[in-house]
Amino acid sequence: MAFSRDQLHIVPLYRDEAELRLTQSRSTAAAALTKAQAIYHAVFFPAAPTTRPYTFASIVLSFDGKMAFPDDPRGPRVASANELDPAGGLIDYWILNVLRAHADASIIGARTLAAEPEAEFGCLDPELTIERPALLGKPDPLIPIVVSLDGTDIPLDHRAFARVHDRPLIATCRAGGDALRRQGLVDALWLGPFAAAAAVPDDDLAGPIRAARSAGRQVVLLTGDQRPDAQILLLVLRRIGIEHLLIESPTYWWLLLGEKALDELFVNYSSVYIGGSLTPGVVGAFTSADHPHAKCIYVGLHPVGFLYTRQKLVYGLSPVP
Repeated sequence: MAFSRDQLHIVPLYRDEAELRLTQSRSTAAAALTKAQAIYHAVFFPAAPTTRPYTFASIVLSFDGKMAFPDDPRGPRVASANELDPAGGLIDYWILNVLRAHADASIIGARTLAAEPEAEFGCLDPELTIERPALLGKPDPLIPIVVSLDGTDIPLDHRAFARVHDRPLIATCRAGGDALRRQGLVDALWLGPFAAAAAVPDDDLAGPIRAARSAGRQVVLLTGDQRPDAQILLLVLRRIGIEHLLIESPTYWWLLLGEKALDELFVNYSSVYIGGSLTPGVVGAFTSADHPHAKCIYVGLHPVGFLYTRQKLVYGLSPVP
């Protein structure tokens, strides 16, 4: 896909220079991706902690905070339906590709996969991918990971699973693994189920996964018994060498907010109004006394219909009386 620089124009409205410099100082990248720095801003991410990847999520919302139209559940439709500013929608998609270029893996919801049969999950901008090994130290392609609560909603006939040597990983619970076996998924590398962090081995898990994917076998990561355990999954991903993890599933990044395990949030706002109940967090709200905060560190505008924000998550602030 072509992302011509002539089509990508963002008016910078705000930059938290101190926070951006601090983030860069904690990064191991040699330099920022050239195109991202020229059009967007110099994107850096800190090195990952030892117990989980550094996590950042991406979503496009309507101006009234909705993530999908009730009659069309595809997330990208919030951007593409903005007939007032179609070029702004292209930039929204390009920013997602900037984030994919920085990630070792991305998490996709099973329902997203089912709703988007033609979806692609790698970085589609060659100007970004060509610099990825030298500047970011990431020689391998991004690995998609499909998450499912119980394994019954994964569209195994999706085109993504037909790519024999480049299939997404599947992450679910022990019961979800049983459901996948009943659906006919037999020739797979099953890792887990891991019921506790202490059960995750310290030795190299990346080698068996790499060998299985090269052989065209499906890889399934199992955490928890009847429900997946997000904290254990993050530990498993860190143990297999995932340092930077992009979250493309709205449900999952809301879950990580509750776990205090989401580090950054990239929210792009499309100037459409949708209404209805399809909004992040509809199934679980925070309280006035206990809730995360977001510190904006970048805001950009595409006239006349898109805002692009980068937000740093802050947890554990004392409530105001």
